[in-house]
Amino acid sequence: MASKDSFKFRIVELILLAMLKNEDKYGYQISQEVSDLSNGYLCLKEGSMYPVLYKLMEKGYIKSRTEKIGEKRTRVYYHLEDSGREYLKETKSNYINNVKIICKIAEISKDELFSSET
Repeated sequence: MASKDSFKFRIVELILLAMLKNEDKYGYQISQEVSDLSNGYLCLKEGSMYPVLYKLMEKGYIKSRTEKIGEKRTRVYYHLEDSGREYLKETKSNYINNVKIICKIAEISKDELFSSET
């Protein structure tokens, strides 16, 4: 995996873990909430989200369950496991350190970083 892809993967991973921190959610719900929380700035598309969800499941950080919705439809909910909570803490810490390093290199001040202008 290229460095650019790895960085994107890690960010999506962090977002997904954070979205599952307080309650179980299904894929479309996650993508809509990310869009809402970011005022439409971030868009988690299926091609970015589901491979990461599957990888998190492989590692045992999340589990899935299927619920029947109506007569013929099902919905897959994702649940953050205790190991996933620990991994979320680690991932957040790594992300914060990376942002600090990038800000230092690019000479971005706290004021610039937290400015309401985008």
